[in-house]
Amino acid sequence: MPLENVTHISDLVATNPASGDPMTQGDDHIRNIKTAIKNDFPNITGAVTTTQAELNKLAGSPVTADDLTKLNSITVTADKINLLANVASDVQGQIDTINTTLTQKVDVSYVYSVADIDGLQTALDTLDASKLNNTGDSVSGGYTTTAYDLGTIYTGAVALDVSNGNIQKLANSGAITIKAPANSGDYTMIVNVTNTASAGAVTLTGFTITSGVDFDTVDTNSFNVHISHINGKISAFVEPLQ
Repeated sequence: MPLENVTHISDLVATNPASGDPMTQGDDHIRNIKTAIKNDFPNITGAVTTTQAELNKLAGSPVTADDLTKLNSITVTADKINLLANVASDVQGQIDTINTTLTQKVDVSYVYSVADIDGLQTALDTLDASKLNNTGDSVSGGYTTTAYDLGTIYTGAVALDVSNGNIQKLANSGAITIKAPANSGDYTMIVNVTNTASAGAVTLTGFTITSGVDFDTVDTNSFNVHISHINGKISAFVEPLQ
C-alpha cells in the first residue's frame, strides 16, 4: 500500500501500514508521524500537563475574535498553558485568571473583567444619594458648560428645547420667531441672540409674559433672553448686552 502524503495529523491513515507492506517503509511511516506532530504543535517545547477534561472546557466556549486578539501578543509556552490546570471555573474565568497572572509578565494593557465592573457598580450604589438633595447646604465650587448652538436662523420659527441645555445661542440673520420651550417641569434657561449684518425683527411667542428691551437689528448687537418656567407659567426677559 502507498505511503500517505502527510502534513497534519488528520492526514494520517489509521490502517497504515498494512500487514503486507514492506518493512523498508517502516521508517517512512515513523517520519510521517513526527512530521504531523511537529507541524500541528510547533511551539510546544515542554511537557503539557493539563488534562483532556480541562482542554475540553474550551469546546463550545463563547470566546470571541477579540478575546483571541488580546492573547495574540502573549508568547505561549508550556508553563503558561499549564496555568489552566489550576482553573476550575468557566472559560471566561480561565481567561481572567491567565490575564491577571501574566499582567506583569507581558506588555499588554489590563482588561477589566465583569467582576471589576460589578465592584464599581456596588461602590456607586453605596453612595448616599440624599447628600445630593440636602437643602440649606452651600456649594463651594461652580460648574461651566458650552452653550448649545442653534445655528444661524435666516427666517421662520425656532422652537426652544431645554433638553438641549440651559444655555443656548443663535445668530439672527432674518425675521425670526422664537417659540417658548414646551418642556414640562420647572427650569430656567438663557438664550443668547446675536445679530448678523442681515438681522431681522425678532418675535417671542408662546410665553405667559415677556419683558425687558426690544430687539434691534444692529449688526453684532447681542441680547440674552432669560427664560423661567415655574408652576406652569413661562416668562421671558430680554437683556441688552451693549
